[in-house]
This record gives sequence, structure tokens and C-alpha cells, in this order.
Amino acid sequence: MTQKNKYIIGLGSLQSVLLVLMAMVCISCVESFVPETDTFEDALVIEATITNEVKQQQVILNRAFRLEDLVPQPETNARVTIMDDQDNEFVFQEMTPGTYRSVTNFGITPGRTYQLLVTTSNGKEYQSNPVLALEPSPIEGLKASRTTQDGKEGMQILVEYNNPQQSKFFRYKYEETYKIIAPEWSGQTLRVMGGALVVWPLAPGVEERTCFQSESSEDIILNRPQESNSGNVQGFPVRFIGRDNYIISHRYAILVKQLAISEESYSYLETLEEANGGDDLFSPSQPGFFSGNVQSTNNANEKVLGFF
Repeated sequence: MTQKNKYIIGLGSLQSVLLVLMAMVCISCVESFVPETDTFEDALVIEATITNEVKQQQVILNRAFRLEDLVPQPETNARVTIMDDQDNEFVFQEMTPGTYRSVTNFGITPGRTYQLLVTTSNGKEYQSNPVLALEPSPIEGLKASRTTQDGKEGMQILVEYNNPQQSKFFRYKYEETYKIIAPEWSGQTLRVMGGALVVWPLAPGVEERTCFQSESSEDIILNRPQESNSGNVQGFPVRFIGRDNYIISHRYAILVKQLAISEESYSYLETLEEANGGDDLFSPSQPGFFSGNVQSTNNANEKVLGFF
């Protein structure tokens, strides 16, 4: 009996300890953390990729922003031009805040050099290094292959191309369009009438159950063929779509563009990709500032972000 009573008391004591620990855990709640910038240096951010496709080319200008700011501040009312080695000038105009497009359609000519010139509204001037336009390397085709990635089954989109001689570094961009059919459809909508929501039928002939959505790639997709492939025709994965992704439920189309870039551009984009590779704000990969090929002509010590 004595041993049994001792056992019960001991168990009761253990439960009390557990209750105390549980109370401590409940009291020590996780508090929200709002990151703040201790030091900040204002800098111009330039995004400019000009291709041989004859179109309105685009240059985007923003200012560097603090962690607590949600969106970058566009650089407005700037003068943006591109000059080639034959003194041809291509003028850009601001279409939306911070977004500049060429007044005329044009495409770069392989073998020629081009330079970006920017003058901001406060009179500061910036210029890029002269950049040589490379010979394009055409895509031989696209292939969809069933595969498994990170334990997830899905479809891989691969680019097929011949081994290039002039261009040894590639960047890929894509635009995808897919069909959406609403799974639960009533053919009705809601309207506010007399301060209340009222179910209302759609007008005759209005089709809203089916629609199409188009999206452009946001990731930096780089390829160095001599390291990633071998043989006459290579395949490089540019897009993986899991089998449970709704975008391939009905119809799907993808347009892939292959950009031949310089080794300098490849190194810059690779560093940028590593810096942005994780979603963790406190990732140990904090490379700090890394310069591109654009400089200030007024102040050699001013930092400029971006690559032309």
C-alpha cells in the first residue's frame, strides 16, 4: 500500500510539473517581428535587357528601398537613351512610373556595341560599359517530359538546341498561357441592392466560367551548356509543373525565349540568383553590394545596382 501511495503521489507531482511547463509555454507566445533597416544607402536600380527582337525595348528604373517598405520607388522623369557604335541614338519615353520604352521599334545587331545612358530628373548622369551584341543561338525545339523532381511527379519543359560556338552562356525567359474552367459554377453573381447582397443571374450570352490566364517567368534561369550538357543536341529544363498544378488541367501553352549573354552578364545574374535564392529573410547568404556594368559619371563612388 505504501509503495502504491508513493507511486500515486509521484505521478501527481509529475502532472503538476507538466502543467507548470505547459503554462510557461502558453505564456511565452511568439511575438511578431517587423524588420527595420538600421543603415540605408539610396541607389539607382536599373533593369535593362535589349534583344535582337524588333520591338519596343524596355528599361526599368527604380530606387533601392528599405526592408520595411513594401514596394520600390520608381525613378520618374528620367532621360533614357541607347547609343550604338555608329552614333545611332534610340530614345526612350516613360510609359508608366519608372518604366521606359523606346519611341521606335528596334533590335540590336550582332557584332555591334551598345551603351545605355540615363539622366535623372535631378541632373545625375549614368552610363553603362559598351556591350557587344552576340550572335543569337536558335532553339531547336521544346520537349515535354514526364519526370519526378524533389519527390514530386510532374511535367518538365526542356529546351533543345545545338551546341553553340559563339554563345556559351544562356538566359531563359518564358510566357505561359493556360485555360481555367471554374469547377463549381452557378451562372449567377451577387449585387448590392438596398444595402443587402442579392443573387442575380448573368446577362444572356455572358460567359465567365471559362477564361485564360497568361503569366511571365520571374525566376532567373541560367544555363552554361558546356557544363550542363553533352552531345550534339542538348536539353535544358526551364519549367517544372507538378501534376497537381491546376494550370495543366485543360489547355496549356508556353513560349520560351533563349538569350545569348556574355560571361560577365552570366556571373552577375548568377550572383543575383544566389542572393535571391531563398525566401528566408535571415538566410546566411548575405553577399552585400555587388556592382554591375553601370556607373555614375558625376560621382565615381556612388553605388548603382543593375546590369545592361
